[in-house]
Amino acid sequence: MPPPQPVRPAMNKPPGTWHFAVTVAALIVAVAAWCRWWPRDDSAVLTSVASGLVLLGCGLWWAIRSIYVAGQDRRWSWWILPAPVAVGIAILVALWGAPSFEQARPKMDEIAAELRADPDDSSVSWWNDSPLERFDIRFVHEDADGNVYFKFTIYGANKGWMHAPAGPPDNDFLELIPLGDGWYRYELPWVNPSPGMVPPD
Repeated sequence: MPPPQPVRPAMNKPPGTWHFAVTVAALIVAVAAWCRWWPRDDSAVLTSVASGLVLLGCGLWWAIRSIYVAGQDRRWSWWILPAPVAVGIAILVALWGAPSFEQARPKMDEIAAELRADPDDSSVSWWNDSPLERFDIRFVHEDADGNVYFKFTIYGANKGWMHAPAGPPDNDFLELIPLGDGWYRYELPWVNPSPGMVPPD
């Protein structure tokens, strides 16, 4: 009769199936929110934060158990590998699927042209049905010089993309990153900008 196996403390057990299942579920939600596949509204920020907190807890639990198993017990378990592999795959998917400026540019060119063609309409906003729904943009504004601002919907921030085919506006406070063909990534620090240059909140 084989000798009884010693009962290991809970922390000396490797991460198991439940840990892996929760980690994968949180990764799926986090990647979907990051890539704006789901949800596609402002709740994507809260979804990202919630899934990030779950992943933080899973990471701490994985680290504690892995240290006990590999460090204290000096043994190996294949259950140490699945979670890091899943995280690596999720990062690759997030990098591949994240929306980019080049994806949005054709539609933004179209919107900018429509605004310039209609002198009675200098702005447009969407809240439920945006043609740029995979991006954090809900407000577009044309200033008096014909520059069109696509403002990110980040609370308290004044940043986004700007189309200025005649060149950037003369403003010492405006920080610009050229993107080519009259497009810029702009950011306006928290100052009192001139009216009309920046769309109102």
